Amino acid sequence: MDAREVRALARPDGSIVEVCSLAGNIRAFPNHLHDHYVVGALYASRRALTISARELHVLEPGDVFLVNPGDPHACDPLDDEPFAYRCANVPVAAMAALAGPDGGPADAPERARAAGDAPTAEVGAVAGPPGRAADGSAPAASAPRFAVPVLRDPALFERADAFFKRGAHEGAPALDELDGLLRALLDAADAAAGGARACAEPGGPVAAARAFVDKRYAERIALEDLAAVARTSRYALVRAFKRELGITPGRYIAAVRVMHAKSLLEQGCTPVEAAGLAGFADQAHLGRVFRNVTGLTPARYRAACAGDAI
Repeated sequence: MDAREVRALARPDGSIVEVCSLAGNIRAFPNHLHDHYVVGALYASRRALTISARELHVLEPGDVFLVNPGDPHACDPLDDEPFAYRCANVPVAAMAALAGPDGGPADAPERARAAGDAPTAEVGAVAGPPGRAADGSAPAASAPRFAVPVLRDPALFERADAFFKRGAHEGAPALDELDGLLRALLDAADAAAGGARACAEPGGPVAAARAFVDKRYAERIALEDLAAVARTSRYALVRAFKRELGITPGRYIAAVRVMHAKSLLEQGCTPVEAAGLAGFADQAHLGRVFRNVTGLTPARYRAACAGDAI
């Protein structure tokens, strides 16, 4: 039997940091993506973490794992042992708050050299074009990105574990430790990258299709629509998505809709309301996709955001 718990911690700006734990579940997590950062710690079992269908990393108990917004990723079991992990889902706003007065990290030159000039994340956008908010309105503030996805550092593992435990038991007061933890993880990831990692934002038809989905996710979107926007054939677009992101256009649409459904549930919308506003056919459709991505039902997620640990 799986044991799950989610605690939603409200930041002063209204954004939510989710502290989650899961134990006993050995199923694979299919390729998906988020509009937030994931900072996690693995406690039991071995897992294969795949990033953007190109990077494969083996997670061992005691590892810290880091996922940037918009990076498709999958997690598969490498043994038959029940696994356990804790994580924090960190909104882009929290990372953007670490930025210096010019919009970049306070130590931007050093971090850029270490991360190979990795692109910044955009507040409110799903790895969209720089400066564009999700609704196409105000320019988005930039936030630093983790240069590597896995850290093997016992001290950082203990520090992350302490934050997860305090967040689960004390709630929002634990947030006073978050900025320091994030800075330590950014510095450690930069050091681990050694300046060798370069990451370029994909362009061409995939970028055009993603921008269309990010703006019109609540509407009915057919593959033909995306192909027309991207000025390519349906088959070429599917191949390009799989090559660049490791997922199909349909899976990307579902992921974006789940992101917006989560935001609506955090604001108090019912699952029925969230399903309609986020572009799902009905509540049952939302429930199936939402649980597949998050491991929770929309109702349980909404309860967690209302302040009830589940």
